[in-house]
Amino acid sequence: MGLIPEDKIAEIRDRTDIVQVIGEQVALKRAGGANWKGLCPFHDERTPSFNVNSARQFYHCFGCRASGDVIRFKMDFEKRDFMDVLRELAQRAGVELPEPARTPEERRAAADRETERERLLRLTEAACSYYRAQLSGPRGARARAYLKSRGIGPETEERFRLGYAPEGWDNLQQHFLAQKLPLALAEKIGLVGVSERGKRYDFFRDRIMLPVIGRSGEVVGFGSRLLDPDAKDRKYVNSPESTLYHKKDQLYGLHAAREAIRKRGRVVVVEGNFDVLALHQAGLDEAVAPMGTALGPDQLGLLKRMAQTVVLLFDADAAGRKATLEAIELCARGGVEARVATLPQTGEKVDPDSFVRSRGAEVMRALIDQAPPAIEHFLDEVAAAAEPSVPGRVKAIQQVKGLLLAVDDPTARELYVRHFADRIRVEPRLVLQGLRGGIPAIMKTSTTTEKPGGAQRKTAPEEVKLIALLLAKPPLSGQAQEFDAGALFADADLARLYHMVLSQISQGQRATPSALLEAAPADLRTVLAEALLDEEPATEQAVADCLLKMQLRRLTDEAARLQKEYRAAPSRELAEKLTEVARQRDALLQKQGDRV
Repeated sequence: MGLIPEDKIAEIRDRTDIVQVIGEQVALKRAGGANWKGLCPFHDERTPSFNVNSARQFYHCFGCRASGDVIRFKMDFEKRDFMDVLRELAQRAGVELPEPARTPEERRAAADRETERERLLRLTEAACSYYRAQLSGPRGARARAYLKSRGIGPETEERFRLGYAPEGWDNLQQHFLAQKLPLALAEKIGLVGVSERGKRYDFFRDRIMLPVIGRSGEVVGFGSRLLDPDAKDRKYVNSPESTLYHKKDQLYGLHAAREAIRKRGRVVVVEGNFDVLALHQAGLDEAVAPMGTALGPDQLGLLKRMAQTVVLLFDADAAGRKATLEAIELCARGGVEARVATLPQTGEKVDPDSFVRSRGAEVMRALIDQAPPAIEHFLDEVAAAAEPSVPGRVKAIQQVKGLLLAVDDPTARELYVRHFADRIRVEPRLVLQGLRGGIPAIMKTSTTTEKPGGAQRKTAPEEVKLIALLLAKPPLSGQAQEFDAGALFADADLARLYHMVLSQISQGQRATPSALLEAAPADLRTVLAEALLDEEPATEQAVADCLLKMQLRRLTDEAARLQKEYRAAPSRELAEKLTEVARQRDALLQKQGDRV
């Protein structure tokens, strides 16, 4: 950080819209003039406690106390280092960063410091570029024809960076060797495999390549589709688990869907990568897919922070129906509003890809727009399949028990119970009886909150507010210094933070909320963040009110100390001091009354 001037970092921070950057990862709703709120991306929660302030350019979570500026957010959320994030934000904001000249020794030292993750990402990027070139070259003719037959146009192909891995056992390896890229690292991320005899081979061969693009636009892995229908290999193969790629954390197409999800407040989850491509090709660009597995809790948590509604759009077959019902229960347990778009069942296999290509984008959009609530869909599906006998109804109640117990809200659960009871023609009390034993535990879980251990620090609100006012309007620091406000602080940590802010202001540095929260003890961050998020104007009168209250508290504490000493050992000197303190306090109280 020492290589980049502080004023240049401040310029990048000032020219970056923190709400826009964080809003790409978290669904934010306005909660005041400059305040925005959403679900925290750093811990699991159902009620939003994550706040972003656009005026003061910082974020704070009142649940896990995560806080910082836009640079810190990208560092922590994307697990990237400071300079990597700074360069990206500088480019985004149109700020030119100075690149100091380095000697050969310094360049070698910098290369040695490069993390393994950075080296692996260079490999995946090189592989992606190679596959792209192969798709557009002579060997990619069959692959291009296949994509055309699936209705994938050049714009979608470019947006998803589709490629082709040619036939042969060492094409990619030879490319890496020519680029002086290490094959040993290529093994770590599954681009190169090793046979039982220890011989290396290209992992992907004669396949359409579908790069998996991570949160900050980097290629972290690959999906693939076999091109030769007669080959005995698996049709779809993904990168193996690695340092970069964990399928439970990834959603195919999220990089391309992020903006549409933010604008529309919903995400459409499909089963396959080509379903995603087909929907994006049709303009339904809020679609994503799990990577070769069922939708999991980690993926749902990611979507929950970005969208208000999850629309499930799975294949119209038995497997798709089963996956839909499992995803509905997962959404209910995760507190996610879900809807189900059901494809018509015909004699042939129907999936979102084939449906949107045969019926058109408008029909598919209407299907998604009119998707019914997921829990009702689940209950109706079970009810429709239930036999009208006593054993059939009992079985149906057992089938929906897990889902109904996953609904935290007691009122909502009771309404769902009544809906289901009506559909299977039984009394609601019989459904409730089937749930008995599970409801109390669920209700207890939903109302229990974790409380921090140990004694709670008692802080004076005026001390916290004074620091927030100075950050909001640094010129007010002169007024505080005239009153020697530093001597009025009762809390030593707040006094230290006050002097830190004054020092930054006096040196012409930018005093930022993120720096303040980072320097504060953990148990002070919440009250500080609350004060920083307060949108009351920073005025001389507001500062004067804080100083007056701090003086009153100091005199009150002084009077209590003198009284204690006087009771223990009465003296004329102590009596006179008590009288003077009382006089000063009365004068301040009169002054306070006049202001009111």
